[in-house]
Amino acid sequence: MQMRHKTKIARALAAAAIISLGAAGLARAQPAAEPTHETIASIENFSAGWSHVVASRGLVLFYKDKTGEAGVGKVSSTGVTTLQTFPKGNFGSGWTHIVPLSSGRILWYRADNGAGAIGQLDATGNHETLTSWEPGSFAKGWTRIVEGPNGLVLWYNGENGKGAIGQLR
Repeated sequence: MQMRHKTKIARALAAAAIISLGAAGLARAQPAAEPTHETIASIENFSAGWSHVVASRGLVLFYKDKTGEAGVGKVSSTGVTTLQTFPKGNFGSGWTHIVPLSSGRILWYRADNGAGAIGQLDATGNHETLTSWEPGSFAKGWTRIVEGPNGLVLWYNGENGKGAIGQLR
């Protein structure tokens, strides 16, 4: 009789364990908590006036469209480390769009005259212009430019609702 009693207890414990595992499995199926945000570092002496801030190849390119000056930095949990600075006029002024591409290249475009360029940053923050297009090479007035799959680029004009898809090679 004592043996039957132990067997009943063992079965009850096993059943409790299965129920417990089932409940734990349900707990894991609960939706994830809402995303949160935490400020890790404050930057007090950041340069003012950057019109474009673009990430490419793990670096950040800062550009001022009024002066053509630029800088490249690396972001970390303690702030931004400047790798390169480029004086006024170095990139030319007036670029209205700077679009990071998945290839690590950067598309530059001027809406006022249709000029464009492709460049890229190296690991030390130097920028190399790979190709450039004269004014009129692209249509004027694009207001949004985004990269799609397979190197396709969507050009959109929010003022007239027109668009185009192109491929940069």
